[in-house]
Amino acid sequence: MQSPSHHQPQVADAHPDLGATFIELLVSIVLLGTAGVAVLAALSTAATGAATNRTIAEVQASLATAGDAMTVADADNAQFVYEPCATPSTQAYVDAVADAAPGVTVRTVDYWSGSAWSDTCNYAAGQRLQRVTLAMNLDGVERTLSVVKRPALDPTADLGTPSPSAGGGGTGNAPVTPTPGL
Repeated sequence: MQSPSHHQPQVADAHPDLGATFIELLVSIVLLGTAGVAVLAALSTAATGAATNRTIAEVQASLATAGDAMTVADADNAQFVYEPCATPSTQAYVDAVADAAPGVTVRTVDYWSGSAWSDTCNYAAGQRLQRVTLAMNLDGVERTLSVVKRPALDPTADLGTPSPSAGGGGTGNAPVTPTPGL
């Protein structure tokens, strides 16, 4: 027999694991739900960004196509479009842009005065360079493109104040050789 002063080591009662408490389950569900929402938000943002980039690319491609149609410099065929003192509603420009890229519009037509762009045309004074601004709006994305035109057979383009040899400080009229077939 053992003496009463000796205690046998007590073995802990083997209680079966009762599982997670309600609070632990609730916290884990909230954490997993938050992570799931974050992942879905990221996917949604990526999809929206991809759609916006696609729309921008479509708009830019349409503007580039319309810009090419506006700057065709082949004087030997009917594709060349240049109207002296044109406006945004000049039918030849409207048609050229609409045929090339539906949805693109002519926003402005400005003229080079030798020192600045203006919406006032003075064709007789040599203001033959035109800056045609094209615009397109698709799904709320608006972009513009400006192209510069000149008459294909015009031998000079008024680029600024007269050259130094003519008493000015600028470049004056510069010869421009038409390049049919380009």
